[in-house]
Amino acid sequence: MSAAAAALRLDVMTVRPYTRQLLMVLGAMGVLVVIGPPAAGLMAGAVFAAVVAAYPFAVEDKNDLGTLHASLPVQRGTLVLARYVLSLLTYLVATAAATVLAVAWSTTGDAVVTAGELGLVATAGFVTYALLVGIQLPVYYAVGYTRGRLLGYVPIMLLSAGGAALGASGELDLGGLVEPLERHPGLVAGLAVLGGATVLVLSAIASWRLDRRRTARVSAGARQAG
Repeated sequence: MSAAAAALRLDVMTVRPYTRQLLMVLGAMGVLVVIGPPAAGLMAGAVFAAVVAAYPFAVEDKNDLGTLHASLPVQRGTLVLARYVLSLLTYLVATAAATVLAVAWSTTGDAVVTAGELGLVATAGFVTYALLVGIQLPVYYAVGYTRGRLLGYVPIMLLSAGGAALGASGELDLGGLVEPLERHPGLVAGLAVLGGATVLVLSAIASWRLDRRRTARVSAGARQAG
């Protein structure tokens, strides 16, 4: 097993005891698909991934796992990369589940989901995911989950509140948004994915540097205390 795969497995095992809580969050995401425009529920995958991304940091702070991670024969950059890979896999799984639910739900009601709507929302969802995680993770690497959780969750709360308001009002016209973008769908999707990927790469680099600084401060403090 490679170092990156081992680091990813460690994070998965870290959040595994909280599977029930995560399933409840996933269920809430399903409710958004049902009560609002079905395709708009795909955006909840970005929120779910951002919530899950915070769990390894929360568990690390709660159980003082920083010392364990520092003693592992794995480079810090690999551990940082594993956190981003975990969040990306979570986003893909959540979005796939929301897509299946949206299509299934649309066949039972009046809100028919078109391929164009699904493509638009999936593209916007990836960009949203990249922005949420791209902001959130560097904050946790800089100051830790306990001190940074409020700042990290502010974008998620704002997005959730806005999405819930639009879904409840029924004023979100996905068809009207899709029409002008259908002229160059490939270009739009390509630019959006490229932009989201760039945000994630820059965020990962920032997290790696911030993690090195924080680790150095902790190590220096430990030496002085000793």
